[in-house]
Amino acid sequence: MGEHEQQWQAAMAAAESAAAAVEIAKAESEVARAKAARVESVVGTARANVEAAELALEKARRALGQTTISSPFDGVVVRRNSSPGEFPRPGEPSGKRPLPPTSGRTRWGW
Repeated sequence: MGEHEQQWQAAMAAAESAAAAVEIAKAESEVARAKAARVESVVGTARANVEAAELALEKARRALGQTTISSPFDGVVVRRNSSPGEFPRPGEPSGKRPLPPTSGRTRWGW
């Protein structure tokens, strides 16, 4: 075997090795793309779950705000028409309290 033939075979082996390295790099690139797509999917799902949780929290806060009975002024409850845990009907008075001292009247509900 001559020197040129050995150089040619060495060059061919190097070319084949380089071609194999390119194929490996392409495969690794595809794997990386697939992993990135999976991560993007997981992130999208997580964002949707966070948004749903935030909406549920806001709904719960609004519901909690509707469970508090308050008065625009200080006073003393003189009669209670419902007990803790009961569900009053809309428009039904929850109790009786006096109006501010200046009015001299008693007001039902609040």
